[in-house]
Amino acid sequence: MSFETALEINKPKKTPVSWEPLIDNILDEYYQNVDDLSHAVQKDAIQNSWDAKAGDSWKMSFTLMKDTAGREMLLMEDHGTVGLTGRMLPEETYDDDLPEEERWGRFQGLAFRRKKKEALGARGQGKFVFVGASRNRTIVYDTLRQDDIYRIGIRRLGNLWEFENAGAKDCLLRYSPSVSPLTEIGTRVIIDEPEDWLKDSLINGRFLRYIQTTWWPLLLDERVEISVNINGKKSVVTVPNDLQFPTIDSADFKVWITEWACVPGKSRKGLRIKRLHIVWSKEPLSDDIQGIAIIRGGMIVERMPISDLLIAPDPIISKHTYGYVEGDLGVQHKLKECEDPTHYRFTKKAGWGNKNIYQAIKDYVAAQMQHFSSAKLGSQLGKSSTGDYATLKEFNSLLKSIGIDIEVLSPPTPPRTQTQRTIQVSLNNDQPDCLHLSFPAPYFSSPIKRVEFDEEITNIRAKIINSTRSRARIHLSIYTEQDEIKRETLVDKEMTVFPNYPIHVNPMSLKIKKTEYAHGECHLKAKMVCLSHPDHKKGEELEIISVRFWIATDPPLGKGAFREVQYVPEVKEEIDGEIVRIDGKVTSHSSGDGNILLINTSHPLYKQRVPTKQNEQARKDYLIEMMAKKIPFVLISNNNGPYKDVEDPEEIFKRTAALYSKIMDKYFG
Repeated sequence: MSFETALEINKPKKTPVSWEPLIDNILDEYYQNVDDLSHAVQKDAIQNSWDAKAGDSWKMSFTLMKDTAGREMLLMEDHGTVGLTGRMLPEETYDDDLPEEERWGRFQGLAFRRKKKEALGARGQGKFVFVGASRNRTIVYDTLRQDDIYRIGIRRLGNLWEFENAGAKDCLLRYSPSVSPLTEIGTRVIIDEPEDWLKDSLINGRFLRYIQTTWWPLLLDERVEISVNINGKKSVVTVPNDLQFPTIDSADFKVWITEWACVPGKSRKGLRIKRLHIVWSKEPLSDDIQGIAIIRGGMIVERMPISDLLIAPDPIISKHTYGYVEGDLGVQHKLKECEDPTHYRFTKKAGWGNKNIYQAIKDYVAAQMQHFSSAKLGSQLGKSSTGDYATLKEFNSLLKSIGIDIEVLSPPTPPRTQTQRTIQVSLNNDQPDCLHLSFPAPYFSSPIKRVEFDEEITNIRAKIINSTRSRARIHLSIYTEQDEIKRETLVDKEMTVFPNYPIHVNPMSLKIKKTEYAHGECHLKAKMVCLSHPDHKKGEELEIISVRFWIATDPPLGKGAFREVQYVPEVKEEIDGEIVRIDGKVTSHSSGDGNILLINTSHPLYKQRVPTKQNEQARKDYLIEMMAKKIPFVLISNNNGPYKDVEDPEEIFKRTAALYSKIMDKYFG
């Protein structure tokens, strides 16, 4: 008789389970995320009910009461759900992966994964939080279903009892004469003799606040009602004032909104971030709403601390900033796959060299958060040098020379300070006569048209020539525009231009003030409008000429291995739970397209290799070496170059070493 045959003909013995320490272990998992387990009670109760909703109207109530016999209990009851459908199953059936409709069996078991993509729950361990919240480790649960079956179950640690219809009603009466059987389709879970910490949370209002900060996306729907009832006093939960999200800037708030952005990464093509909404508040925020919340299925799963999103953490910004990010259905399905069973965080696991959807979203939010803090809150990244642009281009050429073809970065267009640009606008297409508006590029102190705050743009001038046979009356305006808002007007006047008598607008200068401008792209514009001329309509815009420049930031370089280099005072990474200071890292560009290379200027290697800022060659050598170290991250994330379809870790390491050696050999060779 073979070993396998011997196993088949003998009935196996179930593994003994000590339920008290098992439940303690489950509670310990939740304690890693929350200080108060009553937070987990409300979260699991509502997500279990929301998963079973049916139709447009849904309600959930929490009732703390004491019956006529002196028994204390917390009743958690829902309406507008399908109830606990399914059969009362024999014990051996629980070894199977029960289908979704066997809700009764799944509620009684442990470690069943939900198959329905829209469902919030997974592994069924949340019910043991309810057991752990009872002083005698007992919960009572009953359900009324659409098939008119009324059923009750009792769990005490690992022991289960179940009754149906008349037997169920009799059991409930024996449990408490003050609790009546359900009369509407739905489910009720009763925590028997709740622990003091749960009662205290309900009575002092913390429990209600937990619901608000976890489920405010649901509470915005008028068809949803959640209430908390304490000894006969009912409170309907509403969205709190500090979780309103303004949509425009004001004296008290700064706002940043992006919608329907692509999730970074080729492997996530088609996935969209439906909305990212960031708000900075003039007043400091309570700790429980700071950070950017990730919404899945109407539930706040995790809040990303602002300190984890900013390159150079700023405690002032952290205490004043809140917001949320929500993906489309595809993103939410992907998030479910990496959600922790406690529903408080997302795991970081993914395929070799790849990020999971959570990490990709975090990178996008971090890039936008950095852009927001720079553009609207005045924080600044380390300034890169003009020479870095040439180095970035050279690095791309190095890659191309060893067979890795990445689109070459386009160098910034230098300002035209010598040649005069002339735009001709004809008032009558049948005649050669025309008006000339000349608006030569002004003088910028930097060859890449970067202007720092309190610096000046000089030699701003214009020239208008009327070569038609008739007098023209025009309106000329010269002004700056940023974020589609007119910031400052230099010229705004009407002029009469006689034939062959040019008008010169004398050179002017423009000082970039922090009170008027933000970090980023800006436009200096000259516009000429016809007020009167025999051959043209009044109000016709004859020409608008725009000169782009950038305030306290470098102009974008376009696509490539790296779009930008930033020098920051500290770069850290969490690796296996340990915070490690690293020499640099790759992060997403604020546009969501391309990468930024961060250089840690406080790292000992940087200090040794680049002892002074004036040593441009040392800086260039260090930058090339850093890009050679970090380019595998870019290529692996995009399944590109020598890493295309390679999964074996040993092969990855070999190719990384070879790639680094090739780049450095080409550069120094």
